[in-house]
Amino acid sequence: LALNLADGAVVWTNRSAKEISWSSPIEAEIVGRPVAIVQSSVAVLAVSLSDGKTIWRTECLSGEVAPSPSVAGARVFTANANASAVALDLATGKKLWENEDVDLPDVASVLATDAGRVYLAANFGPLTCLDAATGKVLWVHEFDSGFYSTPILVGDLIYLTDLKGRTRIIKDASEFKLVHTSEIGESCFCTPVFSNDSIFIRGVKRLFKISAPQ
Repeated sequence: LALNLADGAVVWTNRSAKEISWSSPIEAEIVGRPVAIVQSSVAVLAVSLSDGKTIWRTECLSGEVAPSPSVAGARVFTANANASAVALDLATGKKLWENEDVDLPDVASVLATDAGRVYLAANFGPLTCLDAATGKVLWVHEFDSGFYSTPILVGDLIYLTDLKGRTRIIKDASEFKLVHTSEIGESCFCTPVFSNDSIFIRGVKRLFKISAPQ
């Protein structure tokens, strides 16, 4: 659904997805045309934000889909446990590569960076970095706790919070480089939010604000 922000009236409805998912849509542009990239339990769709028409639909998913896709370099990247990691052409939806032999996320969304790398954070511990052009594995690092939180890119650093509330800061690089680890002291299932030079993290009991000294 697209709703009018002022009064909540329905502007258009698109039923092309047909199947459900837990995934959130993301915004992108196809030749200057704003679109929503939407996922169902079997397909990825590009939907025009102006009129709600489906531009393309590609069936490449399966299972109970929760992760959201990511867009970088005119490509859409998606992954889901019990399926595969996939790259699609943003303009056409054509499948560019597929990798089934990696540890896949079942909650955390995909992170694709302009530096040409794709990151997958699985709920049982591994963080996998793929080459965005080919889908080949660049590196895998095994953590002792998994992730529901989506990796967040800030500059050339990636912030990744695990289920125990520990945030790892790593380099967006072709090999694993840990910069720092910080802990909030309680479990965390949510993705951090960055705003006005501060980080907000929702733990299971408390909300934390992390910022430089005033």
